[in-house]
Amino acid sequence: MSGKTKIQVHSLPNISPVRKRLFWMITCLISFLSSFGFEIALRLFHYGGNPNLFVSIPNESSKYFGMNLEVTKRHCTTLTNVSTSGKDIFLKGKAEKQVQNFYLR
Repeated sequence: MSGKTKIQVHSLPNISPVRKRLFWMITCLISFLSSFGFEIALRLFHYGGNPNLFVSIPNESSKYFGMNLEVTKRHCTTLTNVSTSGKDIFLKGKAEKQVQNFYLR
């Protein structure tokens, strides 16, 4: 022996295109299902407060909706200067040709 060691290189097995496609489909499915399950768990434990964009103002029996003032705080928890919505109210039942536009200030 001359003191040199030989490194054996193993070639990868040939994988059929069907098995590759199946692998990627299962991989994507697992990631989507885990994200979906995580979101369901957060909603079950009421993490982040009320997720609705519009809430009844001033109470549930009212005929008016208003913007949920806590919505932006749900996603921007560490910012001190969080944009807020206007304190406008509008009817729950929209007229036939009425258009409603909303924006954050």
